[in-house]
Amino acid sequence: MMTGEEADINFTNNDFYRIVQSITVLGHVIDHRGRILGAFSDIEKAAKIEGPKFVMAHILVPHAPFIFGENGEAIDSSYLEQLKFTNKKLMEAVEKIFAASGSAPPVVIIQSDHGTTYVEGFKIREGCARRKLRNFGAYYLPGKDAALPSDMSAVNTFRFLFDLYFDTNFGFLEDQCYPFLEDQLSTQ
Repeated sequence: MMTGEEADINFTNNDFYRIVQSITVLGHVIDHRGRILGAFSDIEKAAKIEGPKFVMAHILVPHAPFIFGENGEAIDSSYLEQLKFTNKKLMEAVEKIFAASGSAPPVVIIQSDHGTTYVEGFKIREGCARRKLRNFGAYYLPGKDAALPSDMSAVNTFRFLFDLYFDTNFGFLEDQCYPFLEDQLSTQ
């Protein structure tokens, strides 16, 4: 999960812990596993907090390194194994959110930070830049009979939700993509 200065509650490790963990490669791998497992655990903790809440988690899976087997075992794995693990953990988290919500069904958004790509070093393979900008999105929107626009991109997720649930009139921003191609990347 990421920190947010304005958040009422942050479920994250403190700065000292992050600095100590960043000193060694082993610390990075252990810390990476810990952050991922901790983020799923923190979602469950947040779900149990009474009353309305906004919970945001940025969980770095199924990104590399691929260190989770299908059942969460610590192995040098593959994308597919880590994806299966991620899907199981997401389903468990959503079930716990619903169980903790009681009679007020939650709005649940599961969204990727980017789509798929194939990268060799910093070279983005031809034709992959647009795919990388296609986010996955799954939405549970209780109590509303509204069709989710099929062409809605991540930039408009919250505009759509605010218009739908709070009768605002934000409307959609133009869906534009700005991919960085190999000749635009710098090592500086």
